[in-house]
Amino acid sequence: MCFCRVALEALDFGRTVHSFVVKLGLGGVVSTANSLINMYGKSGDSGRMDLDREKFDEMTNHNIVSWSAIIAGYNQNNLNKEALELFLRMLKDHSAVPDNFTLTSALAACAYLGKLEVGKQIHSHIIRTAVLCHGQVRNALISMYSKSGGVEMARRVVKQTMASGLNVIAFTALLEGYVKLGDLQPAREIFDSMKYHDVIAWTAMELFRMMIDKGPKQNSYTLATMLNVCSSWASLDYGKQIHCKAIRSEGLSVSVSNALITMYARSGSITGAKRVFNQICQRLVAKGKHYFRQMQTKHMIQPTQSHHTCMVDMLACAGLLEEAQEFINMMPMEADAIAWGSLLSACKVHKDSNLAKIAAEKLLAIDPDNSGAYSTLASVYSTCGRWDDAAKVWKLMKDKGVKKEQGSSWTNKE
Repeated sequence: MCFCRVALEALDFGRTVHSFVVKLGLGGVVSTANSLINMYGKSGDSGRMDLDREKFDEMTNHNIVSWSAIIAGYNQNNLNKEALELFLRMLKDHSAVPDNFTLTSALAACAYLGKLEVGKQIHSHIIRTAVLCHGQVRNALISMYSKSGGVEMARRVVKQTMASGLNVIAFTALLEGYVKLGDLQPAREIFDSMKYHDVIAWTAMELFRMMIDKGPKQNSYTLATMLNVCSSWASLDYGKQIHCKAIRSEGLSVSVSNALITMYARSGSITGAKRVFNQICQRLVAKGKHYFRQMQTKHMIQPTQSHHTCMVDMLACAGLLEEAQEFINMMPMEADAIAWGSLLSACKVHKDSNLAKIAAEKLLAIDPDNSGAYSTLASVYSTCGRWDDAAKVWKLMKDKGVKKEQGSSWTNKE
């Protein structure tokens, strides 16, 4: 949960910086534009790629960093067709010479789409232009051939570049290719020739052997362990298979759900991570409601102010903002500052400026000098593009003489 929230807050901060870039007229500076493209591309929000592309098309000069950032952005957001189209356009226009980063992204797009012929063309380009390939490009070539039906070509690349340079991701892709052919022996031979048998590679071999052999039913511990291995590989396809196994076997425990979020996030599928995260929230909310009812109907305990505040916080954190507001309105007592503060903080995460205004007003009615209420409301307005309203909040805070609390820390003096 913390991972998703930190990522969202970092993106919000990036958008704020973007607004300053626009105001200062620095959007045309190549290095600044490249950084913006890179930021939005890595945000995990595929909807932002339109903004990324618009920024890219506005640039009058594209260097290799520009091309690499936009192509990698498309690739990381699973828009692989667009990534390949841009890469081929770069080659056709002779706009820049592809480097190892650009080649890796293009080959990864080919691997995902199963574009064997396009991958071969990129391989030919590498050979013709005598590009000095780093290990990442060689491994990307192996993965592309393995995933696109060219397992024997992948094996040739392995032999040419020496198996000792083969990383775990490329090895598992090669293993997958041989699994599809029903022949694990070549993969085993390559594995044995690898210079370093790290723990993940050993686990990969045993893991897939177990999956193929359809061994005994896995429990939550083994499923979570398998997912952690997939996270280390950033192997989304295998992670999805284990996800399906978990659902069919015994459902999603907390440990398996957490491992799934990590696996999807590290594999570049922020959408998948959010989906599992939301499912956890839904289950937790259902349990919370159940226990809240049971304490009254079964145990005959009347909920206190603290119990009601915890319910508001639970609903708000789960993104059920309207339900949280309705719960506050139905409380047998007035909601305290903690309840309204929880709702206000959730409005910031979920970008609900209208409800944030209501929550901030209620909070300030209870605690007029609460600087956090002003700063959070202003932040919500800024995030939603309501710059004038944000400025009004800061002015109101200044006019009322409310001081923002300063951060502090402790230190020991010997």
